[in-house]
Amino acid sequence: GNFIVSLGQLAPWMAQRAEALGVDIFPGFTAAEALVSADGRVEGVRIGDMGLDRDGKPGPNYAPGADIRAGTTILAEGCRGSVTKQLIARLGLADGRMPQTYGLGFKELWQLPPGRVEPGLIQHSIGWPVDSHTYGGSFVYHIDRDRVYVGYVVGLDYADPRFKPFEAFQQFKHHPRIRALLDGGELLAYGARTIAAGGWQSLPRMEAPGLLLVGDAAGTLNVPKIKGVHQAIRCGVLAAEYLAETGDTTGFEARWRASAGGKELKR
Repeated sequence: GNFIVSLGQLAPWMAQRAEALGVDIFPGFTAAEALVSADGRVEGVRIGDMGLDRDGKPGPNYAPGADIRAGTTILAEGCRGSVTKQLIARLGLADGRMPQTYGLGFKELWQLPPGRVEPGLIQHSIGWPVDSHTYGGSFVYHIDRDRVYVGYVVGLDYADPRFKPFEAFQQFKHHPRIRALLDGGELLAYGARTIAAGGWQSLPRMEAPGLLLVGDAAGTLNVPKIKGVHQAIRCGVLAAEYLAETGDTTGFEARWRASAGGKELKR
């Protein structure tokens, strides 16, 4: 009864609908730093300078980064976002909270021979090929047109300095069940990303004057279910509803923790 979605297709689809509602989107520009007033209120972001040469100096097409000011700045940068890290440190948003922990996930998209895929089937595993002292687990998502997503997540608190997460992923694909699934298939695309894995007790403060942290920027991912996108969407929607209702950021974290996404994270 749920959906398996491609973020690469979902994001442009959502962007078109946002722009139709009058939202300005600036693709190709990176927020370099936050704008913070003398009294600690977040007032927007500064865009990184454009047209720098390889030494970081202004080139012929140089354009200084512009300031984008806002009544409320919502950071949705994902895990370890650069501006988010700056503000967590500057505003002490992680004070009194457990440290965040991290995992590294690999994902590949495979085209398989006809008849082997069961669209909609989700398969998760925990453990093998990592040892009992190392956190790791896999996912296989069966999608349309005889394709599957296959991936492996490793906790980055592993103790053995010789351990190589990518090699563990390759070894996982040689498990008899996975090898039989992929045999004769073609690798179409691949990628990797970090995930914030600390959960409920490792969330930084999700609000400050003029600021909200949502999704993986705060660490809302449900690790055992590898539900990051789902939780991030929940959190982003809640932030929009909360701002529309109150016009303020105060109290947002309490609302998130009391929401379905927050309760799932606590459980």
